[in-house]
Amino acid sequence: MLLDITCTNNCNLHCSYCSEGQHRKGVFKADRDTLFEFIKKFDSIGFWGGEPLLNLKLIEDITSEFPDLKYMIYTNGTLIKRYIKRLKALKGKILVQVSYDGSGINDLRGSTSEGIKEALRLLKDAGIESTIKSTVTPERFGDLYDAFLDILSIGSGYFPTPDCFHTYDADKWSEYYTALKTSLLKIARYIKEHNLSPDVFRWFTADKSICGLGKNYFTLDVKADVYPCHSAIYHPDLRIGSIYDVDIDQKLKASKEQYSALSFSDCDGCDAAFCLRCPVGMYGRNGSKDLSAVNQDMCRVFKLSDKIYRALMQAKAQG
Repeated sequence: MLLDITCTNNCNLHCSYCSEGQHRKGVFKADRDTLFEFIKKFDSIGFWGGEPLLNLKLIEDITSEFPDLKYMIYTNGTLIKRYIKRLKALKGKILVQVSYDGSGINDLRGSTSEGIKEALRLLKDAGIESTIKSTVTPERFGDLYDAFLDILSIGSGYFPTPDCFHTYDADKWSEYYTALKTSLLKIARYIKEHNLSPDVFRWFTADKSICGLGKNYFTLDVKADVYPCHSAIYHPDLRIGSIYDVDIDQKLKASKEQYSALSFSDCDGCDAAFCLRCPVGMYGRNGSKDLSAVNQDMCRVFKLSDKIYRALMQAKAQG
């Protein structure tokens, strides 16, 4: 099972699309023995924020106590240069996932493309495994192709998460959709002309795995309260319990039963090969408390990318 720990809600950036923006106060605090006993239930730990490197001591304490677990740090990358020596001591234990949206997009959110590329080089030189996590909002669909080329030049595939959950101008959706189609066609054309594997752009693959929230994936907020996933910590009614609860094992078991019973019947009959479905993403929007609600804009994104992916595969097959 995977446990994400919110090291801190504080952050040194102010990304426009960030869901943490209104929750920027608080550092993780918990009784050490109680926390470590709870961690024993899991085999993988993710360190989140805010910016988790602002509470690097917590990461060091946990990785030292449990050296055989798998670890991931999700960071904006701006503090890697400052802490590279301390991170190097964790080599072999951690995967560092750096938030980088690609040139043109990334520069709008508080960090710079060159700064993040330097951080990635430092991690590589230190022998620390790293990967890139990207986000794209509908307003930036027109920049997808340039971001794809930029991240490809680093030596990584491009796997952007389309953020169709933040507030954007719904009246401009047709404009966004047209920009998206243009970008995806350019990416597909580039892949074909350079004889690349389609999965260098992650949407051009077959993967419809459903989020394991509340089943094999849980999160601790800064107060050590337990939630079914990181996004759920902003919805108090989704709180499962606390690491201090004497019956927390029973509450985790009940959560697994509850979330295993979730039905996504709206997805029946959809033949899109790739999808990123976030059950909590629609929760609370327009008063909805339905974890199975569908984000129609997200569906439109992946149905369009699927059509282009299938056309690309047919074109590659024909030579």
